[in-house]
Amino acid sequence: MQDMQNNQGNGLACRVTKNDQGQMMVRHGSAVFKNWKAVGWLSNEEIQEANWIMDHNPTTVIASNKGQTTYTYHANRKAVHINPEVTKGKISFTLRINVMGDIIEQKGEHEDLSKLENVASLEKILTQDIEQQVKQALDKSQNYFGVDYLGLGHELYKKNPQVFRQLDWNAMYPQVPVRVIVQAKIDTFGAFK
Repeated sequence: MQDMQNNQGNGLACRVTKNDQGQMMVRHGSAVFKNWKAVGWLSNEEIQEANWIMDHNPTTVIASNKGQTTYTYHANRKAVHINPEVTKGKISFTLRINVMGDIIEQKGEHEDLSKLENVASLEKILTQDIEQQVKQALDKSQNYFGVDYLGLGHELYKKNPQVFRQLDWNAMYPQVPVRVIVQAKIDTFGAFK
């Protein structure tokens, strides 16, 4: 409710359903709200994509290098910086996400992660995968729903309330350009299988 109040009735709410046997409640995705009305649903995968921007909880990524080896990366620390820019009356955003995490599993062809060049290559793969998820979340928010449940408008309001008050944010949000910069780093390596 707090997020929706900050975003003019736009936001997400947990979707809770019964399991197949109808015995227990299961959290599955989220409802998307626009002007305090439900307008659609996000799947668990789409919520994970959106959480890179909105949530500070740890996230897990499964990535592979050319299909040979699959890595499970647990992002245990991340910093999200949403920077609105107002230039000559035009609004844009730079979204910077820095992630630090652990490789907790490696499946497939063994790669020597004691070599710095292999770690750098894997960090590049993880960075690209996370960046793609973030861009998919933005696309879903801007182009599919046209709803700022990711909180960009709230960041603009916090940093430049005079400009925000003059805007019809809900109408312009789908066209606002957002530049995405992601950097994923590996902190430690767990046991590999």
